[in-house]
Amino acid sequence: MGGPRATRRERRAWLVVAALALALAACGADPSDGPTAAGVTTPAREGAPTTVWSPTTTLVASPEGLAATAEQYREDQVTGTMQIQVTNLGTTTVRLDGVALRWAGLTATPASTTAALLAPGQVLDFPIALGEAVCTDPPRADSPAPASPAAAAARAAVDGGGARDVAIPVSDTRGVLARIHHHGCQRQSVEWASSVAFDAVWTEGTTPDGRPAAFGRLVLRRAHGTDLVAVTQVNGSVLLSIAPAAVPAAGAPLVRLGPADAEASLPVVVTQSGRCEAHALAESKHTFFLPVALAVGDAPVVIIDVIPDDAAKLRLAALINRSCGLG
Repeated sequence: MGGPRATRRERRAWLVVAALALALAACGADPSDGPTAAGVTTPAREGAPTTVWSPTTTLVASPEGLAATAEQYREDQVTGTMQIQVTNLGTTTVRLDGVALRWAGLTATPASTTAALLAPGQVLDFPIALGEAVCTDPPRADSPAPASPAAAAARAAVDGGGARDVAIPVSDTRGVLARIHHHGCQRQSVEWASSVAFDAVWTEGTTPDGRPAAFGRLVLRRAHGTDLVAVTQVNGSVLLSIAPAAVPAAGAPLVRLGPADAEASLPVVVTQSGRCEAHALAESKHTFFLPVALAVGDAPVVIIDVIPDDAAKLRLAALINRSCGLG
């Protein structure tokens, strides 16, 4: 997953807050003063949590002066990761390693093996592998996210001292954890009823108008229950278009897995989207993520990304190159 990295977002607000905190400390502010005009609440006693206000959020720091927020960038969605963005709001340098997310809404994953020094006021992103969403049993698309707070478990050494276990409060001001949980439960609700995947066999060919194409099948296989599973739409990516090989009747689902059916399939044709400009080719992060809209029983439609296997990815990449005149 790589090591911690400096954030991409504007840090001026964090640095201003940190500078104010340092200025207050230098001026000998009374720890019992409570909230100040600058919006910084200093602890009433040593080791008490510190609440720091910024224009966008309120962060609660650990006794070591560390606070965290949950972030997920576009490339994180591709790799199944997220970022724990740690801010050092204290006045001492902290060496941090073994960062791991602990939240009731996601199963625990191993801690990061990377380490970094955080100077006062510094902000770093630590990549975290995502666990599975903890949903109802059986999983429902509307499974509620736990209200319990999240924390980052880590090992911290303050100013060169010995390392110790710490718990850093994680603020989810952007709703990252709730969104990850919601998408996870949506996916699980579909997978509980039926597996959804592309068949391993793809055939190269051309469309009636002569464009290079790959022909395959989207396959539904019954897993549990007897609810009707219906595919209502298939969608492409920036570089790939996908469509049913045959046009369905108006208003009809593209394919149905009936209560007594063990399997159903939808023949599909994949072509290049027409986006051949260098920027699109170089920057596409979700090339092989093909969204499929499904309805299970009377539940609302759920959209999940279905990804071809590695061999199919190579075929589709070659299709893109041929269509764009790149080989």
